[in-house]
Amino acid sequence: MKTRLPFAGPLLLLFCFANAGAVAAAELQIPEQFDVLVVNGEEASSSFSRTKILSLPAGRNVVIVEYDQIFDADFGDSHDRIRSAPFALVFTAAETDRLRVTAAQPKSGADARLYAKKPAVQLLNDAGKAVAMEQLPVTELAGALVINSPPAPVATSQTIIAPADALQMLSYWWQQATPEQRAAFLQEITP
Repeated sequence: MKTRLPFAGPLLLLFCFANAGAVAAAELQIPEQFDVLVVNGEEASSSFSRTKILSLPAGRNVVIVEYDQIFDADFGDSHDRIRSAPFALVFTAAETDRLRVTAAQPKSGADARLYAKKPAVQLLNDAGKAVAMEQLPVTELAGALVINSPPAPVATSQTIIAPADALQMLSYWWQQATPEQRAAFLQEITP
């Protein structure tokens, strides 16, 4: 069984930050087959009902969700819990937006397992029209949640949103560095 990704205290969003002082006016409805994990850098409350309505600030938002559904097992009297890897929905909302996430609704465990491997969602407004959104995979790296963003000419291909202990992150990057990079770093920090 897949375990939830750990969160390190209050989450930081380096990829996207919520608008400070913005009034939460936009709404986002998430269907019952998805669990909300993080909303704009903060771990979501586990007290959500299966159909979730989130209040969001106007502006850029990042909501991390995962597909999570239970189906009757093929044999016996048990159930199969089918989950996807977490993924991020990145979109811009206006103050008056009433948005909803829509997705396929697999009817069998076999269909759900296929869907969980590559979940796809769409963001719609009240009129049923598609709203611009990026759906990005999320992985864990040294105890941190990482949004795997498309490579950009200037940006890195991964952006950390939930940094773990600084010493863990330093250790991770030290292990990734070449001997030349390590030597240059040591010269940089040595007085």
